[in-house]
Amino acid sequence: AVVSTLCLGGILSQIKTLTEVKEVYLHVLASNKHAIKFYESLGFGCCEFIPHYYSIMGHFQNAYCYILYMHDGQPPPSPMQVIIRSLRSVFSYVYTLWMYVYMATKSKLRQHRTIAAG
Repeated sequence: AVVSTLCLGGILSQIKTLTEVKEVYLHVLASNKHAIKFYESLGFGCCEFIPHYYSIMGHFQNAYCYILYMHDGQPPPSPMQVIIRSLRSVFSYVYTLWMYVYMATKSKLRQHRTIAAG
């Protein structure tokens, strides 16, 4: 455990100097509870279950994919977040268009009143 801590710690220290790196991925055998606990203690989070990822002595084994975000990296938006952002954009566009039409109509009414009064 000490060796793996030093190795991975050294690798992560080097990676952290590269500001363009936003995420680090690793795969771990799903049954390797000690490694999973170790990776989670370093800040990695599980992002995917992968069935039959490893073949060990002729037997398929499941894996987890873990991710560590750094340098303001963040997970992609969920489908609901994409929908909400899209609706906000549409609402903003419709509101802007409505305000433009409203102001143009209001301006034409003023002109019409001025001409009619004159």
